[in-house]
Amino acid sequence: KIQPQINAKADANRSGTVDKDESISTHLR
Repeated sequence: KIQPQINAKADANRSGTVDKDESISTHLR
Protein backbone atom coordinates (compact mmCIF):
# COMPACT_ATOMS: atom_id res chain seq x y z
CA LYS A 1 0.00 0.00 0.00
CA ILE A 2 2.92 2.33 0.63
CA GLN A 3 4.48 1.91 -2.83
CA PRO A 4 1.26 2.65 -4.79
CA GLN A 5 0.76 5.85 -2.80
CA ILE A 6 4.33 6.97 -3.48
CA ASN A 7 3.91 6.27 -7.20
CA ALA A 8 0.60 8.12 -7.22
CA LYS A 9 2.20 11.10 -5.49
CA ALA A 10 5.08 11.10 -7.98
CA ASP A 11 2.63 11.05 -10.90
CA ALA A 12 0.53 13.73 -9.21
CA ASN A 13 3.54 16.01 -8.83
CA ARG A 14 4.37 15.54 -12.52
CA SER A 15 0.81 16.02 -13.76
CA GLY A 16 -0.34 18.58 -11.19
CA THR A 17 -2.61 18.92 -8.18
CA VAL A 18 -5.78 18.27 -10.20
CA ASP A 19 -4.55 14.92 -11.54
CA LYS A 20 -3.31 14.11 -8.03
CA ASP A 21 -6.70 12.85 -6.84
CA GLU A 22 -7.34 10.94 -10.07
CA SER A 23 -3.91 9.30 -10.02
CA ILE A 24 -4.25 8.27 -6.38
CA SER A 25 -7.73 6.84 -6.96
CA THR A 26 -6.53 4.90 -9.99
CA HIS A 27 -3.54 3.51 -8.10
CA LEU A 28 -5.68 2.61 -5.09
CA ARG A 29 -8.02 0.66 -7.37
